[in-house]
Amino acid sequence: MPFHPATEEWDADLVAGDPLGFPGYHDQRRALARTGESVRTGRTAHYAFVEGRFDEAAASAAQLLVNLVGIVLAAIVGLTVARRLR
Repeated sequence: MPFHPATEEWDADLVAGDPLGFPGYHDQRRALARTGESVRTGRTAHYAFVEGRFDEAAASAAQLLVNLVGIVLAAIVGLTVARRLR
C-alpha cells in the first residue's frame, strides 16, 4: 500500500486470460479477482508506485528460476550427448 492515497490506478482492468483452456483455471481466475492481482501500479499526488503481493511474486520467481535451471541443464546434457554421438 502506498504511503499516500492513490489518485490514479493503472491497468486495473487487465485480467489474465486462458487461451489454452486449462481445466480449473477459470475458477482460479475468479478467486484471484476477489483477492486482487499480485501487482498494482498507479500514482499518488507525489509519486508513481508499484505495489506487489510478495507471496505471489516470490512463488512465481522461484518457479521461473527452477524452470530456467532445468532448461540450462537439459541443454548441457543434450549438447554432451550430441558431441558423444559424433
